[in-house]
Amino acid sequence: MNSPTWDAHLAQFTDYRSITNYYDLYSIADKESAKAVRDLFSTNFEEAKKDYKLLTELVMVLNHKMWFWYRLNPTSPMVATYQKIFDKANNYALAHLKDDEFRYFTSITD
Repeated sequence: MNSPTWDAHLAQFTDYRSITNYYDLYSIADKESAKAVRDLFSTNFEEAKKDYKLLTELVMVLNHKMWFWYRLNPTSPMVATYQKIFDKANNYALAHLKDDEFRYFTSITD
């Protein structure tokens, strides 16, 4: 259930390989609308809160998407949408992950 597109992008910077299809799902949603992105996040976030590895990858994808849209148009509503949901997921991870889970999160996202 990984994403070849996301893996190709990541290979430029790290040896991390995706464990979800989050990148592909957000790529589809952000072609539709900011609402589609928010709706997808609602579902993904509930799932990811139960598994620190899913949460880590979700935060990575949201961060990438936020910067992707920012480079296209800094005033795009999509930038604000991704910023808001990235902040929510990232802040959740920082507040709730402990010990090995927190170390995993910070080592992958740094």
